[in-house]
Amino acid sequence: MAATGFTPIKLYSSTTPSAVPLAGNLDNTNGAELAINITDGKLFYKDNLGVIRIIAQTSSVANVSSISFGTTGLTPSTATTGAVTVAGTLAVANGGTGQTTYTNGQLLIGNTTGNTLTKATLTAGTGISITNGSGSITIAATASGDNSLLWYFMG
Repeated sequence: MAATGFTPIKLYSSTTPSAVPLAGNLDNTNGAELAINITDGKLFYKDNLGVIRIIAQTSSVANVSSISFGTTGLTPSTATTGAVTVAGTLAVANGGTGQTTYTNGQLLIGNTTGNTLTKATLTAGTGISITNGSGSITIAATASGDNSLLWYFMG
């Protein structure tokens, strides 16, 4: 029995996981209507602008309703519930390198084409050797020629 001066509330329910009522499903003019998803533990209503809103949800459900990484180059690699794991390569424009694999001795060099980073290695030259190691680059002189000119300037 309805109390005088109050509008009765109608309650609808769903057991379909992640189901959300549409704006057309709930009436907010002729008495309030609520919808509950008893599987997800969420209670919905339609506001005065016609937008479906969540009144409450159980705290034991950790759902991610949406996720966006913009132009980072990253994407979610797991489902959208609980902890979300991220995969992909962080784009240069977002502070990353834009690169995924390297070989020993490679360096990242600024490249004005596309404002990116390019992988490069040092090149040995006359009298100079380059040794690319795991996490290191060794540059050494290989010439053993006549040092008399050097001694002339030092002496």
